[in-house]
Amino acid sequence: MDRNEAEQLAWKILGEVEETMSGDGVAVFSGEGHHGIKVRAFFEDREYSALENTIVRILLEAMKVQAVLQAQSLDGHDL
Repeated sequence: MDRNEAEQLAWKILGEVEETMSGDGVAVFSGEGHHGIKVRAFFEDREYSALENTIVRILLEAMKVQAVLQAQSLDGHDL
């Protein structure tokens, strides 16, 4: 996965998350106990951008780790 593919996937993830948050809402707590209300939520542009960058970074880092873990062997010898 390259950066462009990671960005496209990040947009898809954020779209699904925002749709869920705006439809189902998110719980908002006052900080005292677990008494709260559920409200519809949306990301502001600045927050959306920060979340997109974070998701892209996570995806790219995950691909690096996955590439390292996928060692191949031929007749018992590592390649």
